[in-house]
Amino acid sequence: MPGGTRGNSARAVLPSWHSGSQGFPGRFLRNKRPHDVFHLTENSKGFLELVQDGWFLEACQSISRLEEEGQNCGAQYEAVARSMWQVVQQALDGTGPSQELEQKLRAVLATVEWTQDQHERRKASAPQDGGVATWAGQLNKLLRNDAETQVPTLGPKDQLDLYLEKLDKAVRQGLGSPRASRLGTCLWEVYRMYFHEVLLGRLSELTQSCGADLKSCQVLYTWGKTNLFEQPGRETLAKACRTSWEPVVGHLLDPLMFVTWMSQMQQMLVGLIQEELRKHLDRVLFYDLKKWAQCSHPTFLDVFQLLEEGMNAAHPMGLPISSQVQGMVLETFSDFLKSYQQKAVGFIQQNAVAGAFPELHVLANCCILRETWQELTQKRDPLVDLGPCVQGTIHDIEDHSRDHPLPRVRALCQGSWSPFTMSQSLCLPTFVSPELWLPHTPENAVPEDTQGLAPELTS
Repeated sequence: MPGGTRGNSARAVLPSWHSGSQGFPGRFLRNKRPHDVFHLTENSKGFLELVQDGWFLEACQSISRLEEEGQNCGAQYEAVARSMWQVVQQALDGTGPSQELEQKLRAVLATVEWTQDQHERRKASAPQDGGVATWAGQLNKLLRNDAETQVPTLGPKDQLDLYLEKLDKAVRQGLGSPRASRLGTCLWEVYRMYFHEVLLGRLSELTQSCGADLKSCQVLYTWGKTNLFEQPGRETLAKACRTSWEPVVGHLLDPLMFVTWMSQMQQMLVGLIQEELRKHLDRVLFYDLKKWAQCSHPTFLDVFQLLEEGMNAAHPMGLPISSQVQGMVLETFSDFLKSYQQKAVGFIQQNAVAGAFPELHVLANCCILRETWQELTQKRDPLVDLGPCVQGTIHDIEDHSRDHPLPRVRALCQGSWSPFTMSQSLCLPTFVSPELWLPHTPENAVPEDTQGLAPELTS
């Protein structure tokens, strides 16, 4: 048997495989009797015939024997590795299972099993590798490369919806039943794991490319929810022509592989919706504080519409994200109230000039805010009870708005009602009650709370 001329050992041909690496679990056909070493003799098939006919284990055992005798067998190991991968590639690209292909795939698995055992024994008996090829690492690499080829990458000019259609097609083709049945159980499990890892990597890259684009993130999340979680059994292995070693796969994708990614997408979407909502609420507050005297329409009436739009943005995506967005919207409204509470103090101080009562404007806003909260929570069950906090903040704003104008209102009343004696019991807080500013109060009606305070003025 002629020796090879490429390197001192198979380590120059194939990368080493370590027991701690991912991929093959380190065993394929355990608990079977050891294979007898096949020695090349004058009456046996030639080496090339063994490889060509798929007798990979026998060829590898014979090469190992020659290597123990001191011959350099790197070229022979390389020839076996190349032929074994051709068999695996045929299973990946073929049109259907066959008995010959099944036998060759069995030979590939048996060879990988035997070489791993040999590698472990050599490491235990000697510090250096005796030249036995470690096939599993190379086979893992080749299977992953095929998965990388099957799952497309996002091009610079690709539209999101069209690219997602490509991903869906890649899943159907890469993990479809014909391919799974051809590979067999062991190779299929490894290949399927690599396919999941590659697909997860593509989705992570896609998430980064979407960035802060809310619409793109919504489309991506909806695709993931539909294709990764809602349709786990859309395709199964063909029932026809099933052999004993064919894998039984109930679905194409394992949802557990994508739980973390979906959770990250949910957090991203909730954050983007909240960012958009806060931006619009800040605009409403800014416009209200700057243009309050010229506004014919109460700007705070827009707050409820903005909050509703924030909640509705998540409805098409369903649970659980719609529930998360609902809780976020209520918390954002509570934060908005706290911000308004702080700014209302400065607003009143800056605009309390002669003839102007910004306190009444703030009180009217409080009525709108209270009604907004009631509308938001009437048909919803908040995850966190923010009612006491929200109501308390509104009451604090109202109390400050009532207390601040008392000296000015008292002085104004004393000057206007000079013929009358101002009683200390005059209910000035009631006089500036926010009910006076409610939209549904008739323009010329006298509120019930003010009846009897000054009969001469209301007669």
